[in-house]
Amino acid sequence: MFPIIKLYISDIMKAEFTISQEHVRLSAKHPIRVAEVSNMGDSILAHDHEFYEVVLIHAGSGIHQTTLGERSLEAGDLLILAPGQIHGIREARNLELFNAYYLSEWLLQGLPLRDEAPDLHLFFLGQNLFPDKALVEPVHVSLPPHCAQLVEHELRFLESMSDHKSPNTVLMRASLVKAFAMIADVLVDEVSLERRFLSHPIVTHAMDCIDRALEDGEACNVALWSEKMSYTPDHFSRRFRELTGETPTSFFQRRRIQRAAHALIRGNEPINEIAHRLGYSDNAHFSRMFRSRFMMSPNAYRKRFK
Repeated sequence: MFPIIKLYISDIMKAEFTISQEHVRLSAKHPIRVAEVSNMGDSILAHDHEFYEVVLIHAGSGIHQTTLGERSLEAGDLLILAPGQIHGIREARNLELFNAYYLSEWLLQGLPLRDEAPDLHLFFLGQNLFPDKALVEPVHVSLPPHCAQLVEHELRFLESMSDHKSPNTVLMRASLVKAFAMIADVLVDEVSLERRFLSHPIVTHAMDCIDRALEDGEACNVALWSEKMSYTPDHFSRRFRELTGETPTSFFQRRRIQRAAHALIRGNEPINEIAHRLGYSDNAHFSRMFRSRFMMSPNAYRKRFK
């Protein structure tokens, strides 16, 4: 008798292609792209994404495939795919949906909602802020009809802005955050997510210290930050790592390089000045750190999103 081998979608699902910058065309002027897709009648092969993708189903039906398995698609369903997560659609019938992509480095800056809306950060920026605490699988939930209508209204507005040569990015940010806040209110009850660590005094203190240090171009100084809480540096770092999955130094380095990425996208500030302002010892050090995070030089990154 042959042994019985159980195969799951997670065992065999591999991305056939990646939706990348060449498809989405995000930029400083268009940090958000929303597109409406109508009358979809074909299957979409398993794929992943370079950016976060948020999908709202407007009409029609299909079967959504992820590493978790298969689930029917219908109007009001919402999908969230973090970069690298794989999904596909089969048996699509007159499927109509909205696709939204956004530059996380752009959205991270000027989003002072950590205390007011921690869920929003973790659902839509989790991989950028706390990778070890982010959702490891795609999200697929059904929004209440009224919520789905409100979210669709914002996505239609953002789609209209996507066609403008120079859209108002302040309005775009406000609209996207509004949609995300409404979605997050639903996800809190639908998706299991560890969020209590964000309100722990050590985490909030470290994040405040790191934000101030980056604003002032100061170096990572765990000894100073821990002293303000009457902890030794080792104890402070150990507790931060237990809560978040990484050390304060690692978190500082990632947030610093994200600020650098935003500066490269936002304007024409010389690269050496960005490096100096953010406290890097020299251009070579900055370039090495940037390349290790984004797999390209600061100059190539700037050109890619211009």
